[in-house]
Amino acid sequence: QYTAQSATAKEAVENGNYSELLFYLYGYGVLSADNKTRLDLLAEHIKKCSGDRKFRIEGFADPQTGSEQNNTRLAAKRARLAYDYLVSKGVDPERLEWINGGTKNLPFNHPEQNRVVVIF
Repeated sequence: QYTAQSATAKEAVENGNYSELLFYLYGYGVLSADNKTRLDLLAEHIKKCSGDRKFRIEGFADPQTGSEQNNTRLAAKRARLAYDYLVSKGVDPERLEWINGGTKNLPFNHPEQNRVVVIF
């Protein structure tokens, strides 16, 4: 059973109840050095957390640029990259869930900020 502190990425952002935000440049689907550093720290945190709390990794894309199809694919790629990176750092995949948020139910009001992965 999936349990998270917030039900949606938007709620997590609004309540400051997220573990990490990974921002991307327009059209990018690769992890920056900064995002890798953030994920390194988060991986250590997750591994030290006791219990069976699961972390949701949800990727988004800016709907104001590109086609719906490309943005949906890009959002999924962003989330999967973060998931794969955390697993490569020793995080148990059973403690992670990645989701394609696409361009719906966006966590931020400003389009550029929605080029993001929210981990909560």
